[in-house]
Amino acid sequence: MGDVLIFCIVIAALIGLLVLSHVASDQKLEGPLWTQLKAIYKFLRGIAFIFLAGLFAYGCYESADANGWFSHDHTVNVWMTHDWLVGEFKPCVLGGDVKAPTMACGDDYNAVHEMSVHFRGSMDALESKKESNWNCQRKEESISCSRK
Repeated sequence: MGDVLIFCIVIAALIGLLVLSHVASDQKLEGPLWTQLKAIYKFLRGIAFIFLAGLFAYGCYESADANGWFSHDHTVNVWMTHDWLVGEFKPCVLGGDVKAPTMACGDDYNAVHEMSVHFRGSMDALESKKESNWNCQRKEESISCSRK
């Protein structure tokens, strides 16, 4: 319901800005009231531009993050087998939440290790406490993972 309300407010603001633009651009109108109206229109137009530029920047960041352009490092409790070789890839499932993430790697895991994990991809699932699938490579003292 909240998203619909925000959408309606944004549409109403855009319609109001268009009406104000039409009234303020009318060359026949004169006087101090119309001068103030034109100044208000210019101010609101600047605010709308900044708002839309911010939305565009946020959308670009979210898309780039989801595609692995930004990395995230976390200390994670990793369930894995003892024979996971350095350089070897395994499918992993990340769960838990931001404060206490856990990861299960491979099909048969029997030991838990607290390790530094380098993630490339969006961490939205972890923030919303949902499981997410990763393809991970064992390093000497850490693990490097990318979204599947």
